Amino acid sequence: QKLQQACGSDKLKMSDYGIEKERLREFAAAAKTQNALSFRLDPCDLSIADCAEIYERSYR
Repeated sequence: QKLQQACGSDKLKMSDYGIEKERLREFAAAAKTQNALSFRLDPCDLSIADCAEIYERSYR
């Protein structure tokens, strides 16, 4: 949280940018397919469900 405050990102909200909570799984799937190389290079194997959960936990 201190890092978010230091970077000025602590007040950012997805909803302020028109992102609808109901579409988070769709965004997770898009991230996984459109950025496939980034996911292959990551030592942690994230599924679409994992990505969706990250979005859901971050959503404000």
